Amino acid sequence: MSFTKDKIKPRKRERVIDLVKAAGVDVADWSNYDGPPAANPKYCYDWSFVQPGHVVVLNLWFDDITEDNGDLILRLNLRTRAASLKAAGGKDVWIRRNLKMDAAAHLAYAEELPVRVIVLDGERGAESNVSNRLLDEVGWAVTAYNSKTGDFVLTRGVSPVPIEGGLEDPELAGFEGELRRKFILHRHREAKLRKEKIEEALKANGGHLICEVPGCDFDFLERYGELGRGFAHVHHLLELSLLARTGQTVTLKDLAVVCANCHAMIHVGGECRELSDLIPHSSPTSMRKPGCHRS
Repeated sequence: MSFTKDKIKPRKRERVIDLVKAAGVDVADWSNYDGPPAANPKYCYDWSFVQPGHVVVLNLWFDDITEDNGDLILRLNLRTRAASLKAAGGKDVWIRRNLKMDAAAHLAYAEELPVRVIVLDGERGAESNVSNRLLDEVGWAVTAYNSKTGDFVLTRGVSPVPIEGGLEDPELAGFEGELRRKFILHRHREAKLRKEKIEEALKANGGHLICEVPGCDFDFLERYGELGRGFAHVHHLLELSLLARTGQTVTLKDLAVVCANCHAMIHVGGECRELSDLIPHSSPTSMRKPGCHRS
C-alpha cells in the first residue's frame, strides 16, 4: 500500500500533551507542575516520549520524510547531529534531546515497539519554530538500526517484525543499511504467510514443528516440553533477488520450517547453504533448494 506524503502535512498547531496522550502515553505526571500541565517543561519541549513496553512517540519534521517506491520513510542519525551541535557550541539541551530520541528509536527497534510520529512543520534553524503539528494516524516502525553508527530508518505503515525466539534472525545477518530495511519490510508483508506455514506444519505433524533439514528432525516440543510448543524458525527457499526481478509471489511451498540451530548454520558467515547439504551424510530429498537472500 502506498502513501502520499502531502496527506500527512500538518495544517494546524495542536498541543503536544494532547497528541502524546492520543498516541498511548500516560500523561498523568504532566499535572505535577505549578503551571498549566500542557506547558510542563519536563515534557512539552521534549522530542521523544516512551510508554515502556507499549509505544514510542517521536517528533519528526515533515521535510525529512521521503517517498521510496510507495513507502514513506525517514532516515536519521541523531548521534551525528548531537556531535555536530556539540562541536559548534550548540545548547546542551539540544544535544540531550537528540541523544534521548536516538535512545528511544533504539529501544523501539530492540524491543519491537510500535512508533507513533508527531509530524512537525515550520521554520528550522538555530531556534526551530514549529508552526503546525499533528499525530500521524498511521503507525511507523524502526525497520533498521545500526548500533555501531547510530543510523536508523523509520517506515510508515508497518508493524515491528518480531525477532524469532527473541534472538537475532540469521536471515538478517547478511543485510545492512537499506537492504536490511527492505528485507525487514518484506518479512513484515509476508507475516501472515509465515504464520500459515507454521499452522500447516503443526497440523501435518500432530502439533509438532519438526526441522525440515534432512538428517536433523529436531522437535522443540519433544525436547523442551510445553516451553517449546509452537516454536520454530521459517526459512525462505527462494532467492529474494529472484523475487524482486520476477515479481513472483511467495507461497507456502517456498518456505521451510527449521530449527534455530540449522537456521544459524544455513547462514553462518553470511552464506546461504542448501538444506540437503547442511548435515553431512543426510539423505537427499525433493525439497526445493534455497537461494542466497541477496538483492
